[in-house]
Amino acid sequence: MNYISRTLTYKDKKDNPKSITDNELLNIKQSVVILAEPGMGKTSLLEHLNNFENTNKFTASSFVRRPLGRLKDIGKSIVLIDALDEYQSQVSSNPIDDILNKLFELGSPQFILSCRQIEWSESSISSIKDYYDKEPIITSIQPFNRTDAITFLNENEKFTGDTEDIIQRLDEVNLSNFYESPLTLELLTHINTKTLPDNKADILNLATQNLWQEVNNQAPNHLKKTGKQTILECAGFICATLLLAQKQVVFTGITAKTLDQALNIYELKSMYSEELLLDTLKCRIFKSSGDSQSFKPMHRTIAEFLGGRWLAEIMTDLVTKKRVLAQVIQNGGVVSSLRGLFSWLPYFNPDLAQTVIETDPYALIAYADTSFFTDRHSRLMYDALQRLVKVNPSFRRENWNSLKAKGLANKSLLEEYRELLSNKDSDYNLRSSVIQILQDANFVEKLSNELITIMLEDDRYYSERFDACLLLLEKQIDVDWSTILDNLTDSRNEDNLRLVCECIMKRDNYHLISDEQLIRLIINSQPLKKGVTFDSILTPDMGSYYYFETLPSIRANNLLELLTIAIEDLNISPYEANYSSSKNINGLVFLFLKKYLIDNNSVDPQVLVRSLTFFYHNQSDLMEHDFQDYSNFFTFYFAENTTLRLAVQKLFLGSNDVHGRFFQIKDSVLSALYPSINETLSLLTYVQKLEDSQHNKNIWKDLL
Repeated sequence: MNYISRTLTYKDKKDNPKSITDNELLNIKQSVVILAEPGMGKTSLLEHLNNFENTNKFTASSFVRRPLGRLKDIGKSIVLIDALDEYQSQVSSNPIDDILNKLFELGSPQFILSCRQIEWSESSISSIKDYYDKEPIITSIQPFNRTDAITFLNENEKFTGDTEDIIQRLDEVNLSNFYESPLTLELLTHINTKTLPDNKADILNLATQNLWQEVNNQAPNHLKKTGKQTILECAGFICATLLLAQKQVVFTGITAKTLDQALNIYELKSMYSEELLLDTLKCRIFKSSGDSQSFKPMHRTIAEFLGGRWLAEIMTDLVTKKRVLAQVIQNGGVVSSLRGLFSWLPYFNPDLAQTVIETDPYALIAYADTSFFTDRHSRLMYDALQRLVKVNPSFRRENWNSLKAKGLANKSLLEEYRELLSNKDSDYNLRSSVIQILQDANFVEKLSNELITIMLEDDRYYSERFDACLLLLEKQIDVDWSTILDNLTDSRNEDNLRLVCECIMKRDNYHLISDEQLIRLIINSQPLKKGVTFDSILTPDMGSYYYFETLPSIRANNLLELLTIAIEDLNISPYEANYSSSKNINGLVFLFLKKYLIDNNSVDPQVLVRSLTFFYHNQSDLMEHDFQDYSNFFTFYFAENTTLRLAVQKLFLGSNDVHGRFFQIKDSVLSALYPSINETLSLLTYVQKLEDSQHNKNIWKDLL
């Protein structure tokens, strides 16, 4: 299937969020780090970039191990280094040091490096700066949106379901995060989507149940004779051993030719037969890696899931438990490359839950599944997170994608959550995490007062306020939205107005907001006078009409009238008007006008002319190219509606400066209303029939 282009985000020197496409990464003249959750497409992105000239891709492990002599030709290329999180240094506490040493020996070429978000260490930024004199640009891969997900499934030959239906059902059960990841979408192609589960573990389980057969469906299927359960058990053993040994591939050649990064299959014969091990590598859980004798799991997440299940099932006695934990937990913490494997243990063996929760609580949320939690597990996890934020307040680091932890959406923690959310001095990371986790809760209405307070307090972080607002909306909690929106729109605070734009308008919740509140939002977001400045989310650069695109057309007429009145009440002369804001207001006028024209079979020319009052006074150099889409629409519309166009032109004659009025629109967005020669003759005839007054004589002269 074709690669789907990705968008990444990063923060500039002023800490402002910026977006960049995958191809544009190659144009940045400094090093880049790509962070993302497992399965978000880091490897695919780097493989895509490797198709361009002057790039060379390696895994972190192979790059460090490769002799300099075999790397001498890449010093002037962009080095693409994948899977830092899978590399475990033998000499340094931070794996990035080995990478940087090798890059230094090559002349410090520009590099793009990928890593799991949760495994990235902030100290690595300083290390890179020591070698390159500049901090790297830290980017995050943006999740797939609905369009990306539909394209992905439609282009996947294995998927035979209804793409629109599956995406819609995921939205309906609050599982949109399942289609945001390429890996999860890939797994959906291997399961019966009519019985779609509602948690990560069940999706992985169903997928692996369908991945155990041979890659080549036409080949003699030895695996069927062996049986699904035996194959999955053997696959789990191979995955667990591969991960614990911190190797990259399974090698099926002779032992003497086994490379350092490989695990030889014949070393595993003590647990399973040679025939079963080799047959298992033929199933779709594994894929070829470079040559016919090297294999690796189709994805690390699958390996961690199956490996975790196999380990959990053998960790039933104290001796085995101690031996496994000794390999995974070192110096009081989990070996970074084994956190995913470790986090799946309690799902398959609840007796291990307390150990895992107390050792690495966030890994269990980020990598595994908490749907098996009892009340006791939920409380253990919440207590562990509270301890975690005291020693590591930034435990989420750059990982601010929506958090899902069904096991913590537990009513037994209601009062603890109330206390946490009420206290704005409590830890922000924990507070924000809990708000996101509550998406799976059935008791959100009992916390509505706390959530409303968070939403209205403008000294809180915007992301926290946004999540609180979104939670109330998506859970359809019955609150007084009229009063809430009065508070937010009766303000010039950027975050207050942004909250309305992003939660109410952009998410089609127009039924909650009145026309008067919308007008207040528009006026309060615009510094309409020169010399007046304040922060505004409705900036011309973003296009304020972006937030009004889904406005119901039936409301356009009234909004045009109210906006005209509100601007007239401000009594701002053309010489005092702020150009940028004038352009922005005009953009909204054009949008409302377009919606009004489309929605009405019988258009009142008076409404149209009156709505253009602000345009006449403040249009300045708003030419056709400023709003090309609107210009094209008006040209087509008035070409089809000549009677209305002439009626509007006649109303223009009421101006004190008819020549100036028509001259203003000649090369503007409204050039479609400029009279042709024949229309001018019609207007002259019309004026000649009017009362014989000096005003009408002046109009006649202007037309002539």
